[in-house]
Amino acid sequence: MNILLLAGTHEARVLAQIIDNIPEYFLISSLAGVTKEPVKISRNMRFGGFGGVEGLKKFIRESNIEVVIDVTHPFARIISKNAKNACSKLNIPYFLFERPEWVKLASDNWIEINDENELKSHLSDGDTIFVASGRESAKHFKACQNIKLICRQIDDPGHAFPFANGTYLIGRPPFSVESEIKLFKQLGVDWLLVKNSGGSQSEAKLIAARALGIKVAMIKRPYRMERQIYTNTKEVINCLEELLNA
Repeated sequence: MNILLLAGTHEARVLAQIIDNIPEYFLISSLAGVTKEPVKISRNMRFGGFGGVEGLKKFIRESNIEVVIDVTHPFARIISKNAKNACSKLNIPYFLFERPEWVKLASDNWIEINDENELKSHLSDGDTIFVASGRESAKHFKACQNIKLICRQIDDPGHAFPFANGTYLIGRPPFSVESEIKLFKQLGVDWLLVKNSGGSQSEAKLIAARALGIKVAMIKRPYRMERQIYTNTKEVINCLEELLNA
């Protein structure tokens, strides 16, 4: 059975390693290629976009794909929407995997927001925001000249921060809780801006914020229309076995 795995998360790497070692499956793992040195997670890889729904349909047909497993980032709305539409039009199974959300603890100092703009009314002059939600988030605070932005990136963007009130910080995850605590203290962080992507691999910053009493602006996940969302890798493997044996 030919499988296309839309990757980009730790769980995608786990699933790819399992599926790649089952002789009955031929796996192609696809990464968006947004980082300069993407990790090869299976024997057969592709990098880059597909070109919308039609481009994805073309790839699926040409590669004789029989099932698509979507294990992209919970906020990767466009590729998930395109994958679902392409599979529906081609009448092949589409499995959406999404890891559980982070849950606020009693000792957390969170506000939940729908988008970055909702944070502005909570800010005070002189606040330092550690932007862990991607560089696109920073543009929402361009006019907030009394706010300092620190935007963490995996790769050096090759240019200065586009606004006078911000700076880039280059670092490749995973990060330890200890290193995050040390970093947040050094930077004098008042707010941590983060998307609720879930997962233990990137939770260290939240644990550090909890330990230091740092305020967290948690961007809510986009609403999903799917009736079935898988939340552990075993469920996905079981579904593949059912398809194989049908």
